[in-house]
Amino acid sequence: MPTYLIVLIVVVAVALMSIIVLRKRAPIAIEQETLSMKEVIAFFKEGEVMQSLKSNSNMVAVAIREKQSDGRLKITLTPYDKQQNTITPNAPIKIYLVKRLDEDLEKNFGDKDMLVLQ
Repeated sequence: MPTYLIVLIVVVAVALMSIIVLRKRAPIAIEQETLSMKEVIAFFKEGEVMQSLKSNSNMVAVAIREKQSDGRLKITLTPYDKQQNTITPNAPIKIYLVKRLDEDLEKNFGDKDMLVLQ
């Protein structure tokens, strides 16, 4: 088998593996009209997320609000390491792109961009 063919096969294999890894790491945003407090709480009650929060006392449940250039809101739900002040690389994460928040969620955010759920 010619060397260039072997190199081509290896390059294609590495590219495919990179795509697979990147897809797992970069969650796709869920687009919807409104996000409710009920949906936020439901995410943090999911098995993997709940386990992540219970396994480390430094982890807290957070919702992060970011205003987008098109007027929508990007809401990121994830466990947050309060000691390291960061989202851990393997933390479960869910991202929403919404036009508005329901009244309860809006009230809980207030004028802050990060909501810590107890």
